[in-house]
Amino acid sequence: MYKIAILIIILNLSCNYASAGKLSLYDHEGAIYISNLDKPALPKIADKKGIQNLIILKARNNRIDPNLLMAIAKVESDFNPNAVSNAGAIGLMQVKPETAKRFGIDKNSLYDPELNLEASIRYIKFLIKRFHKKSLVIASYYGGENSIVKNKIVGPKAINYLKSIIKWESYFKSRGI
Repeated sequence: MYKIAILIIILNLSCNYASAGKLSLYDHEGAIYISNLDKPALPKIADKKGIQNLIILKARNNRIDPNLLMAIAKVESDFNPNAVSNAGAIGLMQVKPETAKRFGIDKNSLYDPELNLEASIRYIKFLIKRFHKKSLVIASYYGGENSIVKNKIVGPKAINYLKSIIKWESYFKSRGI
């Protein structure tokens, strides 16, 4: 029944817009847009709340705990999409250009919160498959997966990072995210 109602709406809209040109139907992150214009650019996310909402949406769409992604974004950049580390990591989730490239994201796009988050999510999913244990996933996000494999231990800096992530993850969880 739902599909029939949607079809009727689309047909009505197409009749109304027929004189204006081609009618387009497209989807972005679950939101359906119907327009007789070219696909509009999505609004840029400029504030911390907008970035946090994007993180929650992307986390849920990718079946990753939103609290974990929120904690990583907080610790890595304090939700700053323009952050750059001394080690060359870029953006919201502090993704290194070589990591972005490895997971199909252009390094020049790392200042875009959505694409930076996408690269980070792909990397986290890879780490989950490789290590299976949350503490090792977090530590390897910090130091790279090879640091865990080579050392077979988590160093003191990674332990401090892990503690910060756990603290912030707990904070976001307590806020109902």
